[in-house]
Amino acid sequence: MELPNIILIVILLSLVLECFPKRNFVMKITKIECIARADVININCTETKSNRVAGFNIFVIMSEDIYELRYDLEVKYKIKKGRWENFFKFKNIDVCEFVAAKFNVPILLIARNIMRKYSNYPEECPFKKDTVYYVQRMKMDPEQFPPYFPEGAFAASGILYSSKYKSFVDYKMEFLIESKNKRGQVS
Repeated sequence: MELPNIILIVILLSLVLECFPKRNFVMKITKIECIARADVININCTETKSNRVAGFNIFVIMSEDIYELRYDLEVKYKIKKGRWENFFKFKNIDVCEFVAAKFNVPILLIARNIMRKYSNYPEECPFKKDTVYYVQRMKMDPEQFPPYFPEGAFAASGILYSSKYKSFVDYKMEFLIESKNKRGQVS
């Protein structure tokens, strides 16, 4: 192959790669709250800030083995005039299937895979009595998300429950998604 053809191929390749979308945003957690609703669980949720990256911690201890756990999750997006609209909603998520990755919901698989990096949650049920489970210094990794995630304010809320316990935990988190400029700084 001649040198001009190689140069042309390199230029075309660089143009094609430039067309692929980049995940040019950061996610900042602005608030997190967990409220235990059953005596069987002790939970603590906190925000973390290290190296200007916001994340969160969750520490959980169960006073009995938990073989079945469900989760309802709702994420809202703040639009103009302070009104919130549904971004997505999931009902009756089987947490045992979630930790074992036995379902086919891409956004939940993304969340599970990010969480695995920062936690010691089991990969199958039960959640064992007197074991400290944690998600520690978890940060949202933009590389795991779709490239054109909308900017703005989001609020996630959820409830953990089972057939035995109407409610284990109420959960709320607020976060911002902001774009970065060419220098990698938040605009």
